[in-house]
Amino acid sequence: MLIVSDDDARLEQREVMPSRDPTYQMWNTGRTVGYETPAFWITEEVANRFLAGTEQTVQSLRHTEEMLGQDEVAVLPTGLDVSLEITGTAHEKMPVRHVIGHLPGTAGRIEGGPSEAQMDDQLIMVLAQYDGTGTDPVGSAYPGANDNASGVAVMLEAIRTLQEQEYAPYRTFLFVAYAGEGSPHGLGYGRQMEVTGFLQAKRGFASAYKLQAVVYLRGLGYGTEPTLELSAGGSQRLIRVFEDAAQKMEVRTQRGAERLDMNVLFDEGSAFDSADEAPNITLSMVGWQETSHRSSDTLESISAERLEAGEALALALMVMGREEY
Repeated sequence: MLIVSDDDARLEQREVMPSRDPTYQMWNTGRTVGYETPAFWITEEVANRFLAGTEQTVQSLRHTEEMLGQDEVAVLPTGLDVSLEITGTAHEKMPVRHVIGHLPGTAGRIEGGPSEAQMDDQLIMVLAQYDGTGTDPVGSAYPGANDNASGVAVMLEAIRTLQEQEYAPYRTFLFVAYAGEGSPHGLGYGRQMEVTGFLQAKRGFASAYKLQAVVYLRGLGYGTEPTLELSAGGSQRLIRVFEDAAQKMEVRTQRGAERLDMNVLFDEGSAFDSADEAPNITLSMVGWQETSHRSSDTLESISAERLEAGEALALALMVMGREEY
């Protein structure tokens, strides 16, 4: 998938390639398809070279796009065959180390609910990726201060706040700083992993807990605006908890646009279209991607004001741990 962009910063970014097999057999058709569509950002000039034989340009296609109705897609054959070869080394069975903290809940009473409501078997998982996100074109490692040392820092500060307040949740919490960018548990920014795998860390976790909600933290120390972006995949209940908490802590928020999955668009009803294990929400600062996967993602770019969004996280977790939401 080629994406036309005039964002110089985005055109410079590179992601680590995932280690998983890029193809698999669809269970219902036997057809071999790509596991995930490779995406490349290109300039408008390059795009117009691809379109040279179609009597169309990027500008004319944008006009066509404006005329499309909801859920309509325009298809334009270019008559071109384009190939790309990436040279690299695949490392198999590379060890990754996840750091997991367990805050057990106690059976509690939900306000307005049954007098003996059982809640400690309900699990809330908070995750932040702690390893790096690759190298620049000359091989230097990206500093990764905002993506995602900031997310880990905010998670640790939230944990410290809960401990200082002697907060005793009714529901159980699992805090995870995970590693493995480019592997199935590190899918590049904007991607999410199968979190149930972390329940295998201790015998009995998978059978003892029902996953209630998942909170992802990424890019919380820098943003183009002092606004916390909340992306909850359509879970209105979950997003309202964080909006209410942010309002109380005087943290400005906005709802984020959900990622468009082109695989689902073209293979509706296929194996790509799977349900999440539990409602999930991602917390990031608006515009955090500007320095992600770039050499400018340094400690100097981190703003203490942006990190104060962690106060909203701590309050929201307290609500989720003890109340019906």
